[in-house]
Amino acid sequence: MVHPDGVEKYMEGVKKNLHVAKKLKCRNLSITTGALDETGQMAHPVAKHPATMWIVAYKTLCRVAELAELYDVVYHLEQLNTKVDHAGYPFPNTTDVVKLLDEVGSPRIKLLCDIYHVQIQEGNVIQTIRDYYDYIGNIHVADVPGRHEPGTGEINYLEIARILRELKYGGVIGLEAFPKNDDAEAMDRFRDIFS
Repeated sequence: MVHPDGVEKYMEGVKKNLHVAKKLKCRNLSITTGALDETGQMAHPVAKHPATMWIVAYKTLCRVAELAELYDVVYHLEQLNTKVDHAGYPFPNTTDVVKLLDEVGSPRIKLLCDIYHVQIQEGNVIQTIRDYYDYIGNIHVADVPGRHEPGTGEINYLEIARILRELKYGGVIGLEAFPKNDDAEAMDRFRDIFS
């Protein structure tokens, strides 16, 4: 969605996934700017000129929003860090995603706030949540370093959970982590913090 030559292929993927989502009765879908390879690196073109990239992204997301309206779904655009995991990703900062969402102006396109990526790329997670709360439609959690479950690293997830309750967040919080020890322990830590 960030290069003129990739838009139609991107839209084909969106349409294909919409049919699967309809069969599964899934109304919330996650999107990035395009395919990532098995190592998490971009496997899609990005326009060289920033203005071109932004215009193409805007136009593409407007098309996605129209389909979302037609299929009664909501898309959640994820910001990904470029400092550790996804070098060259075009929208690593929450502010950039929000600016794009503002321009598209559709309630069918929301921010997927991945706290792991926010911490690595920007820091100041709690202020980011407060500043962009109205845009957040979905949250992913993992701790830093290691991308393990909450409570294993530097992020104060107890405070983040408190802030989300204070703000009356009612959306999905997804654990997107590599368990430090085992799956059951990771799920227990996640439930203890967010229940």
